[in-house]
Amino acid sequence: MLCYKYAARQMIKQGGGGRILGAASILGKHGGPVAASYVASKFAVRGLTQCLALELAPHHITVNTYAPGVILTPMTDMGALDESKGGGHGTATKWVCGMPPDGPDAGPEVVSSLVSYLVKPEAYFITGQSITMDGGVVFS
Repeated sequence: MLCYKYAARQMIKQGGGGRILGAASILGKHGGPVAASYVASKFAVRGLTQCLALELAPHHITVNTYAPGVILTPMTDMGALDESKGGGHGTATKWVCGMPPDGPDAGPEVVSSLVSYLVKPEAYFITGQSITMDGGVVFS
Protein backbone atom coordinates (compact mmCIF):
# COMPACT_ATOMS: atom_id res chain seq x y z
CA MET A 1 0.00 0.00 0.00
CA LEU A 2 2.89 2.35 0.73
CA CYS A 3 4.26 1.75 -2.77
CA TYR A 4 0.96 2.92 -4.26
CA LYS A 5 0.90 5.97 -1.97
CA TYR A 6 4.41 7.17 -2.76
CA ALA A 7 4.20 6.38 -6.47
CA ALA A 8 0.96 8.36 -6.74
CA ARG A 9 2.40 11.24 -4.73
CA GLN A 10 5.39 11.47 -7.07
CA MET A 11 3.23 11.24 -10.20
CA ILE A 12 1.02 14.07 -8.94
CA LYS A 13 4.08 16.14 -7.99
CA GLN A 14 5.39 15.71 -11.55
CA GLY A 15 2.17 17.05 -13.02
CA GLY A 16 -0.10 14.03 -12.98
CA GLY A 17 -0.56 11.15 -15.32
CA GLY A 18 0.83 7.68 -14.93
CA ARG A 19 0.16 4.03 -14.37
CA ILE A 20 0.05 2.00 -11.17
CA LEU A 21 -0.17 -1.79 -11.42
CA GLY A 22 -0.83 -4.25 -8.63
CA ALA A 23 -0.17 -7.97 -8.56
CA ALA A 24 -3.10 -10.16 -7.53
CA SER A 25 -4.08 -13.72 -8.41
CA ILE A 26 -7.09 -15.71 -9.53
CA LEU A 27 -7.33 -16.56 -5.83
CA GLY A 28 -8.27 -12.91 -5.36
CA LYS A 29 -11.41 -13.64 -7.37
CA HIS A 30 -12.50 -16.82 -5.57
CA GLY A 31 -11.15 -18.71 -2.58
CA GLY A 32 -9.11 -21.88 -2.54
CA PRO A 33 -8.22 -24.53 0.04
CA VAL A 34 -5.37 -24.00 2.54
CA ALA A 35 -4.65 -20.46 1.32
CA ALA A 36 -6.80 -18.12 3.46
CA SER A 37 -4.10 -15.53 4.17
CA TYR A 38 -2.99 -15.42 0.55
CA VAL A 39 -6.59 -15.21 -0.71
CA ALA A 40 -7.40 -12.38 1.72
CA SER A 41 -4.35 -10.39 0.62
CA LYS A 42 -5.24 -10.74 -3.06
CA PHE A 43 -8.86 -9.70 -2.46
CA ALA A 44 -7.41 -6.65 -0.69
CA VAL A 45 -5.29 -5.78 -3.73
CA ARG A 46 -8.44 -5.78 -5.89
CA GLY A 47 -10.27 -3.48 -3.45
CA LEU A 48 -7.31 -1.12 -3.19
CA THR A 49 -7.12 -1.00 -6.99
CA GLN A 50 -10.76 0.06 -7.29
CA CYS A 51 -10.54 2.69 -4.55
CA LEU A 52 -7.34 4.25 -5.84
CA ALA A 53 -8.59 4.24 -9.43
CA LEU A 54 -11.42 6.52 -8.30
CA GLU A 55 -9.17 8.70 -6.13
CA LEU A 56 -6.45 9.15 -8.74
CA ALA A 57 -8.58 9.53 -11.88
CA PRO A 58 -8.65 13.35 -11.56
CA HIS A 59 -4.84 13.24 -11.83
CA HIS A 60 -4.95 11.07 -14.99
CA ILE A 61 -3.39 8.14 -13.13
CA THR A 62 -4.77 4.71 -13.94
CA VAL A 63 -4.68 1.91 -11.38
CA ASN A 64 -5.10 -1.71 -12.43
CA THR A 65 -4.24 -5.19 -11.24
CA TYR A 66 -3.23 -8.29 -13.11
CA ALA A 67 -4.52 -11.58 -11.70
CA PRO A 68 -2.73 -14.61 -13.13
CA GLY A 69 -3.54 -18.23 -12.59
CA VAL A 70 -0.70 -20.68 -12.18
CA ILE A 71 2.33 -19.37 -14.03
CA LEU A 72 5.10 -21.94 -14.42
CA THR A 73 8.13 -20.54 -12.61
CA PRO A 74 10.63 -22.01 -10.13
CA MET A 75 8.20 -20.99 -7.35
CA THR A 76 5.51 -23.33 -8.68
CA ASP A 77 7.89 -26.30 -8.87
CA MET A 78 7.07 -28.28 -5.73
CA GLY A 79 8.87 -31.48 -6.70
CA ALA A 80 7.66 -34.34 -4.49
CA LEU A 81 4.36 -32.59 -3.72
CA ASP A 82 3.70 -32.27 -7.46
CA GLU A 83 4.32 -36.00 -7.84
CA SER A 84 2.06 -36.84 -4.88
CA LYS A 85 -0.76 -35.04 -6.69
CA GLY A 86 -0.13 -37.18 -9.76
CA GLY A 87 1.68 -34.84 -12.10
CA GLY A 88 4.62 -32.69 -13.01
CA HIS A 89 5.66 -29.09 -12.49
CA GLY A 90 2.77 -26.91 -11.26
CA THR A 91 0.41 -29.77 -10.32
CA ALA A 92 0.41 -29.07 -6.56
CA THR A 93 -0.01 -25.33 -7.10
CA LYS A 94 -2.94 -25.99 -9.42
CA TRP A 95 -4.46 -28.23 -6.72
CA VAL A 96 -4.20 -25.44 -4.12
CA CYS A 97 -5.83 -23.03 -6.59
CA GLY A 98 -8.64 -25.48 -7.33
CA MET A 99 -7.50 -25.85 -10.94
CA PRO A 100 -7.61 -29.06 -12.97
CA PRO A 101 -4.11 -30.61 -13.18
CA ASP A 102 -4.39 -30.88 -16.96
CA GLY A 103 -5.49 -27.25 -17.35
CA PRO A 104 -3.60 -24.72 -19.45
CA ASP A 105 0.00 -23.85 -18.64
CA ALA A 106 1.64 -20.47 -19.12
CA GLY A 107 5.04 -18.94 -18.51
CA PRO A 108 6.07 -15.48 -17.30
CA GLU A 109 5.80 -14.05 -20.83
CA VAL A 110 2.00 -14.16 -20.51
CA VAL A 111 2.15 -11.81 -17.52
CA SER A 112 4.82 -9.55 -18.99
CA SER A 113 2.80 -9.06 -22.19
CA LEU A 114 -0.24 -7.80 -20.29
CA VAL A 115 1.83 -5.63 -17.94
CA SER A 116 3.66 -4.11 -20.93
CA TYR A 117 0.36 -3.14 -22.52
CA LEU A 118 -1.18 -1.70 -19.35
CA VAL A 119 1.66 0.80 -18.90
CA LYS A 120 1.44 2.11 -22.46
CA PRO A 121 -0.24 5.43 -23.25
CA GLU A 122 -2.85 3.52 -25.28
CA ALA A 123 -4.16 1.96 -22.05
CA TYR A 124 -5.35 5.33 -20.69
CA PHE A 125 -9.00 4.21 -20.76
CA ILE A 126 -8.48 1.11 -18.58
CA THR A 127 -8.60 1.77 -14.84
CA GLY A 128 -9.93 0.09 -11.71
CA GLN A 129 -9.71 -3.32 -13.35
CA SER A 130 -8.41 -6.65 -12.12
CA ILE A 131 -7.56 -8.53 -15.29
CA THR A 132 -7.65 -12.30 -15.02
CA MET A 133 -5.19 -14.33 -17.06
CA ASP A 134 -5.77 -18.01 -16.38
CA GLY A 135 -6.69 -19.65 -19.68
CA GLY A 136 -10.37 -19.68 -18.70
CA VAL A 137 -9.88 -21.74 -15.54
CA VAL A 138 -12.26 -19.57 -13.50
CA PHE A 139 -15.01 -20.75 -15.83
CA SER A 140 -14.30 -24.46 -15.36
